Amino acid sequence: MSKRKQHALEFSAKVALEALRGEQTVEELASRFGFHPTMIHSWKTALNEALAGMETASSTTRDYWMQTYVPRWTFWNSVRTLACAISAALLLFGLLWMTQNEAQTVS
Repeated sequence: MSKRKQHALEFSAKVALEALRGEQTVEELASRFGFHPTMIHSWKTALNEALAGMETASSTTRDYWMQTYVPRWTFWNSVRTLACAISAALLLFGLLWMTQNEAQTVS
């Protein structure tokens, strides 16, 4: 029976930070570092929980949140919102088109 590979905390934090940067997908990072994507997702989750628990009075923490974390998540939340709006518009367009075609077929 093989023993599971143990990774140094610094190494898993490095991979999780790279995943948070968003320059590469989790799948690309998994291939690059030789891990399953699920492992990187779990490290990312742990890092997010650690960031949530950081001392907010620290200027280093505040700088990190305001200069790195907030802009990145704001950008991706905007992308997700736009994608949802486009998909809703396409759904509405498709439903209208379908009902018009059915009305023409019945006539």
